[in-house]
Amino acid sequence: MDDAEILEMYTAHLAACNARDWARVAGDRSPVETDEFAMYRIAEGRIAELWGTADNARLAYEDF
Repeated sequence: MDDAEILEMYTAHLAACNARDWARVAGDRSPVETDEFAMYRIAEGRIAELWGTADNARLAYEDF
């Protein structure tokens, strides 16, 4: 898998909760989850680079 790129999309179920009011979401201690994306570049059989992002903006607009 040398010189390859791997793409990954996943939903993270975080070991956290919404403890305080934030944006338009009430702090009701509900569990938090977010969609995330990662891209890995493989070189010489090892992860050489990793780029990632999470859709944390949706946390302000969604009921859990």
